[in-house]
Amino acid sequence: MPPGMAYRLVHDELMLDGNARLNLATFVTTWMEPQATALMAECAEKNMIDKDEYPQTAELEKRCVSMLAHLWNAPDPDGTIGCSTTGSSEACMLGGLALKRRWMNRNKDRYAAGARPNLVMGVNVQVCWEKFCNFWEVEPRLVPMEGDRYPPRRRERRGAVR
Repeated sequence: MPPGMAYRLVHDELMLDGNARLNLATFVTTWMEPQATALMAECAEKNMIDKDEYPQTAELEKRCVSMLAHLWNAPDPDGTIGCSTTGSSEACMLGGLALKRRWMNRNKDRYAAGARPNLVMGVNVQVCWEKFCNFWEVEPRLVPMEGDRYPPRRRERRGAVR
C-alpha cells in the first residue's frame, strides 16, 4: 500500500478515539513546551532503554533519580537506586514488585512460602494496580468511594485489612 494511503487509514482510525486534550482523566501530557517536543523528535530513533548503546541516557537517568531523591528527602539522595520506565504502568509494576519483595523479606518467619500479601486501595485507582495484583499474586482489597469523597475513611481502610 502506498505510504500516503497507509498514513490516512491509521490517521482516520485514531481520530475515533477523541481529543486527548479534552480527556481530564488521562495520565498523558497533551501539551509541552516546544523545546521538549524538539528533544523528543531528535531522540525518536534512539532506543533510550538500551543503556549500553546510549550511555548518556544512563547518566541523565541517574541525575533524575538523584533529583527525585532530593525532593523526597531520601537519606542519601546521590546514592539512591532507581530507574526510568517507559510508562506509568511499568513504574507501578516495578514499584509494586519492590513492595512485595520487601514484604516477603520482612515476613519470611511469619508466613509460609507462597503466602500472598494484600494491597489496600480505593476503587478509583489506576487499572494497572489491579493488573499488578493479578500478575504478581497480591490480594487486592478495594475500599469503596461514595459521593464526592475520594479518600477512604480510616474505618474503611481498617475494614479492608485483616
